[in-house]
Amino acid sequence: MTNLIRLLFLLLICAATWGPTVVRADFAYRLNVQVVQVCDDAGSVCTNLGPAGGSDLSYLYSTDVQSIWSQADLEINYLPVMQWNNTDAMRLTSSERDDLYGNIWSNGTAPPMIPTDAVQIFFVQDHPGTGYTGADASGWVGNPLSNPGSSARSAGNAQLFISGQYTSNGRSVMASEGIAVAQLSGTLAHEIGHLMGLRHIEDIPTKSNGTTQDPNFALATGTPNLMWGTAQAYDTNLTLVQNFALNSQQTDAALYNGLRLDPTGNGTGALQAVPEPSAMWLLGLVTLGTVVNRIWTILLRRSRD
Repeated sequence: MTNLIRLLFLLLICAATWGPTVVRADFAYRLNVQVVQVCDDAGSVCTNLGPAGGSDLSYLYSTDVQSIWSQADLEINYLPVMQWNNTDAMRLTSSERDDLYGNIWSNGTAPPMIPTDAVQIFFVQDHPGTGYTGADASGWVGNPLSNPGSSARSAGNAQLFISGQYTSNGRSVMASEGIAVAQLSGTLAHEIGHLMGLRHIEDIPTKSNGTTQDPNFALATGTPNLMWGTAQAYDTNLTLVQNFALNSQQTDAALYNGLRLDPTGNGTGALQAVPEPSAMWLLGLVTLGTVVNRIWTILLRRSRD
């Protein structure tokens, strides 16, 4: 029993020593994303984050969105969800959306500040992408799905950021309705693409090779890709990643721009490289192992005496 206690004590020492060490995980890059759930002024009625309503997070599709962006060796790291109590912001007109993007929101409570080194995605009921014009009968709230239990739809919008060409405060908006289906994860992943400088395929100006910041290429209509602006048929014979493919020019551009997207202006991009284990860390690990082994040997000898 005494030896067992000693062993547990040593393991705790190892865990305390090892825990804070920064080690690269499975991805070379990490993008911090904060979801903002918009509610009414009283905070009692909130936009849905999932088909079950309320704070159901299934529309965030963390697994599916991660699978899509794994093509760029990029980890999507969701920060804790924030709540914004502002009735006017639940249904955004074009001008209100622009105010949100421009950091000049003036209708009631101000939106949450952008976290350091992160981007924000606001989940609302309606915005111009759903057909909302400011009229009560427009958008999805005025025209709900007839059977939300067997259908789904989503619409998003984001500021395009291309280094040296377009600036962005790192914000986007999403509206989702209906059941949770894998296809809807493509919308959220698509808006993340815009934040990191990827245009709609049909908006790419020429067929020639472009710059790392803003690549130019042509794809035939119907060719699966994450960044089509017009709806493309989801092929159930393909995997999620195959339906929402990214080519090498897109991944290079997204990483280039993302590393330079700095919404808070502190000199560090919202996208960050995950550090590799350093030689000093590896040396320290070897040294720690030697020390632990030596201590364990001494304890064993004493227990036998």
